[in-house]
Amino acid sequence: MHRYISSIKIRKDIIRKDGTSPIYLIIHINKRRKRIPLGIYAEVRYWHAGSASVKIPRMSKLSEDTNARLHKIKEKVARIFTEAHLKDTPLNMERFLHLYEKAYMQEDFLWWMAQKIVERKSVIKGSTIIQYRKLMKFLISWRDAPAFHEFSDEEVKMFGDHLEGRAIFPLENYSSAKQKKLKAFVKGAKALTFSELNDGFVDRFEVHLRRQGYGVNTRGSYHKILRNFINLAIRGGRMDDDNPYKRFKIIQAKSNRVYLTPEEVTKLWELYQEKTLDTHLQRVLRWFLFMCFTGLRPSDLVELEERNVIHDKLVFCPNKTEGHKLFLSIPLSRYAVQLIKDGEGKGLQLFRCILANNINPPLKIIADITEINKHLTNYVGRHTFATTFLSAGGKVTVLQTLLGHSKIDTTMVYVHILEKDKVEQMRIFDEFWNFEKPKVISAIK
Repeated sequence: MHRYISSIKIRKDIIRKDGTSPIYLIIHINKRRKRIPLGIYAEVRYWHAGSASVKIPRMSKLSEDTNARLHKIKEKVARIFTEAHLKDTPLNMERFLHLYEKAYMQEDFLWWMAQKIVERKSVIKGSTIIQYRKLMKFLISWRDAPAFHEFSDEEVKMFGDHLEGRAIFPLENYSSAKQKKLKAFVKGAKALTFSELNDGFVDRFEVHLRRQGYGVNTRGSYHKILRNFINLAIRGGRMDDDNPYKRFKIIQAKSNRVYLTPEEVTKLWELYQEKTLDTHLQRVLRWFLFMCFTGLRPSDLVELEERNVIHDKLVFCPNKTEGHKLFLSIPLSRYAVQLIKDGEGKGLQLFRCILANNINPPLKIIADITEINKHLTNYVGRHTFATTFLSAGGKVTVLQTLLGHSKIDTTMVYVHILEKDKVEQMRIFDEFWNFEKPKVISAIK
């Protein structure tokens, strides 16, 4: 008589940074035991061992979705065990794992990815989540899922909110037919199954990115995100340990970090002081100069409030590292303090809000006015702060702290930039002397 037993349990001895613990499927087959990670997490206090389910107060939707996933897993295991009994085909652990993984491989990767984006929002925020969302939409459109035009702008916006983690599916006000349509946006007729994520898929994805006109770094970013999610699926037991990116080389070109010289920053400061620009250009210039004086990212600047200024210091948690609770303290120069006083912020905001993607065109106009022959963008301000700090004799370890870099290698890029500029300047020096050239002596008549 063969004996098959399954259970779902939570690991109370493992607690993640967000306070949740992993949930595992436990399989017993003929005295052999196997623990399978499900990639599902919950707080121990909300776990009901008897029913193997979660119940989170005031978050019924999250509880329902988590329990629905757990129920689906129970059904799969029960189906495998039942078929083995009915067909009188004995199961061993290897056979069970093969059937279990085969069932997962036919599930929709895109649907699973959307759920993971929602789950990870509490740990990873800001620009990273935005990149996840962009890749998600790109993959959906590539797979010929139902197009955006099937829904109103408001419905598309609500789907975007879903991807940003504000809700699982805001479907309460829709008819059943409309709910099916919205769900089909992710789980369309052409689902992307886990089994399709092979070498050929990655190659076709690269070709499609090239045809869309994406540069090498953008393509590299998309590939890295997709690789990370495939690794996440492997760790969750949904795929074999054979990531196709093991055989695909992700190429990224070294970006040329543009920065301004002290003379160029002086030109911008003088233009700001003249107050001859129109209101919008003046606000953009104020933003840019503040980044030059503090090294802030645009995503952090837009969220600054009065409470972030403490005794002439800027104290805040960067969006990029908010999940790790890393707080920065940046001393403010008198120029930065003046810009804050001029900030025109609404309510508690330090500065009048400007969308980060709307700042580059005005910066081009400002560069033309000041005759600065460089491509000014959001991040030029941050690069300018870093290079100016080092040129003035600042320590690279201090700069690492001010910029909020977790690795010193990231900060060392600015050291290498300055060293490269020194070498180029010395070449000009050599060309000036150029003793190897034959001297021309004019004849005296």
